[in-house]
Amino acid sequence: MYTFFGMIVDMAVRLFHEPAQMFDELTQLGLKHIMFQADSQFFQPWVAALVAEIQLICQDEKVVDAMNFALCVIGSIIGQALEAGATPILKAIVTDDVKALKKALAATPRGQRAEAILGRGYP
Repeated sequence: MYTFFGMIVDMAVRLFHEPAQMFDELTQLGLKHIMFQADSQFFQPWVAALVAEIQLICQDEKVVDAMNFALCVIGSIIGQALEAGATPILKAIVTDDVKALKKALAATPRGQRAEAILGRGYP
């Protein structure tokens, strides 16, 4: 658990120093969460729990506010990537649902199916 929390604090600090690079890394992390069938609605409580723990550890209000801001940004980037990348085709592939995959592919024109599978150009 300490390693996980250390990674989160490192991401929060790097967000202030390297925002463009962290945006790319967090977007990739959000797309990886599709495989775990994570729901974007859980990121807000996750951030709230982390901030509550930080408040117990740290007494400096400025540090708590900065971490709250950084964690909210991190949670929203991951959540947006999760929502944008989780197409019906990809959800069907992850859940191994052949019927849902056929239904999602049937709604896509033949010439656009490869792009839709990759998550680009899905209606």
